[in-house]
Amino acid sequence: MKTLAFTSRNSIGQTYSSLLNKYKTYQWVVDILKITLLSLSVIFFVLVYLYFVNKSSTQWYFLRQATNDLNTIKFQHEIVKTKVLTYKQMNRQQMHDSFGTNDRVVNIHATIAANSSLKELSLR
Repeated sequence: MKTLAFTSRNSIGQTYSSLLNKYKTYQWVVDILKITLLSLSVIFFVLVYLYFVNKSSTQWYFLRQATNDLNTIKFQHEIVKTKVLTYKQMNRQQMHDSFGTNDRVVNIHATIAANSSLKELSLR
């Protein structure tokens, strides 16, 4: 069985008016708490923002330095590659120029020496 309890209007009105009086008397405390909470949250988010901006700018700076170092190393590598190709071309040219001449060929004339004591070998 459901029961329905009614309270009088006077008690609800009295309760509501007492809450309003308490709220009005402690309104400055609530306002200070709201302002404090709002200012703490703003300070927190500003600090988080500054931390991540500082971190990202620092990482960007070091990334830019590393990229510059990499570009310098690549440029030096290209210079070395160019020098190596120049030396290869010079060697190839020297080898091609000396291919037609016999400057590097050593001529050895074979002499046949006659052995005066030739023995016939036979199977026994």
